[in-house]
Amino acid sequence: MQITMSTETDPMITAVVGRLDLRTAPELRAQVTAALAAGPGSMIVDLSDVEFIDSSGLGVLIGLHKRAEAQGGRLTIVPPSGSARQIFALTRTESFFNIVPNPHAALGG
Repeated sequence: MQITMSTETDPMITAVVGRLDLRTAPELRAQVTAALAAGPGSMIVDLSDVEFIDSSGLGVLIGLHKRAEAQGGRLTIVPPSGSARQIFALTRTESFFNIVPNPHAALGG
């Protein structure tokens, strides 16, 4: 998994590439938690280049969403395409998250 954070936008954008699973999810949690603590509390997590998400990855996203809300912020998700997106439908979490088609839409563009 590769994580890239852009602090040039408000909210910040975190782009994730690869797999979000038991092995990689803790790294995403640590990086986004630190960024949320240091910043305004809102973040866009761009998962459009993620090829697989398991329950551990989904659990991290739920935890980050709750943390952002507790800080008065918001976690917005750009979902993956293809089969990786199915975890949101299968777990009925599509309505739990603020999901947008691309980062530009989340920035109000």
